[in-house]
Parts: sequence; C-alpha cells; structure tokens
Amino acid sequence: MNKIGFSNGTLYRVEDVVSEETIGKFYSVAPDCLEVFAHSDPGRMGLAPAAAAVANKFARRSVHAPTHVRYGGTAESKALLKMVAGLYAAIGAELVVIHPDVVDDWEAFNDFPMQIGVENMDSRKNAFRDVESMWSLFDQHQNFKMVLDLNHCFTNDPTMKLAERFIETLGDRVGQIHLSGFAGFHEPLFQTQQLEILKYCRKLNAPIVIESVLSGAADIKKEFDYIVENLK
Repeated sequence: MNKIGFSNGTLYRVEDVVSEETIGKFYSVAPDCLEVFAHSDPGRMGLAPAAAAVANKFARRSVHAPTHVRYGGTAESKALLKMVAGLYAAIGAELVVIHPDVVDDWEAFNDFPMQIGVENMDSRKNAFRDVESMWSLFDQHQNFKMVLDLNHCFTNDPTMKLAERFIETLGDRVGQIHLSGFAGFHEPLFQTQQLEILKYCRKLNAPIVIESVLSGAADIKKEFDYIVENLK
C-alpha cells in the first residue's frame, strides 16, 4: 500500500501547525510521510529546532511552497525561495510542491537544489487544470515531478475521467498524490465518503498526502483510518 501521511496545514483552523506538539500528533498516527506547508510570512515559515527534529522522524518529507505569492526574477522571490530551500534542507525533504499558476519564470528555481513537484490546479484557476497544459509544462522541464491532486481533479470533472487521463498520460511522472474530499473546499473523506475520489490512489505507487481540513486533532485518526480501510 502507498505510504500515507498528512499536510500539517490540515489543522490550520484550530492549531499552531508548525509547533512540535502538532507535528507530533501527526507522527503518532501517520509516521510514513509529512508535508510542511510553508507560510509566505518569513517570520512564520521555518520550524523551531524541536519541531524540525520531530518532522525528521517521518519516513518521507516534502515542503509545499507558499501559494499566494509570485515566483520569478525579483529580489523578493529570490529571498522567499532561499527560505523555502532552507526549510527543505532542514527537514530533509525530497520534493517541493509548486502551484504553477503563480510562477512567472521557472528559471527562478534554478539556483536552489530542490526537486520540483508541480500540482494540477482546481476549477477556480485559469490554467494548469487539464492534461494538455500540464503535459506542455513537463515536456519543457523533464526533471519535474507531478503532484496529482485528486480533489482538484474532482472540482474540474466530478466523473473523475480527468484523473484517469492524468494517470494514463503522466502517471510515470507522479511523485506525490494530494487527497481530500470535496463539498466546497477540502473536506474530510470520512465525512464526504467519496470513494470515487479515493479509489484513484490505488492506480499509482506514490506517497499520499492528506489535505483534508480537519476540525480538531481527533479527526487525524478518523481520516487516516477511513482512507487506509478503503484502500485495502
């Protein structure tokens, strides 16, 4: 079975997601992988040494780069990427997740030794929602991985034929899966019970990062157990 873990951002509404305590709660349930969502505020991006030590216990780690910024040749972009690269190194990450719609110039990443993972976008975005635009990007950047967000696929096509096409066309490029339910945003699957989203995880051998927004720490185990049980 795929390695399954959480984005620390799943508890952003109720907890300090970068605290040692919160990261420890994820580790106690799902120690296989962790994705650390990097805040765009430089003062809130990094992890304290104790929190970083817990993060490094996970079998696999990744970083999700800030999404409400622009990446390009500006001094601000370079300074932000330097901090992202610092977090990437601090937790021994294997992938940095990028939203392609906020990138003005992909050369901005050239000076930073990170494995780039590009995520397909949801229905609110104007680009990188379909196979063709993602294929074009990967054709230009052969070293990039794909992060297949199944929630985003569902928002564009509830039949999930879009997910099938992504897997058929770019399955060998998928380095990570993002998983959550959809009832308007990123709801827990144990609530939405959308097996039509969940089942596509079985078609890929890649780490699964759960991005469901949770209402409290008790929901970590509920969501993890629901997903594991329905992937058997």
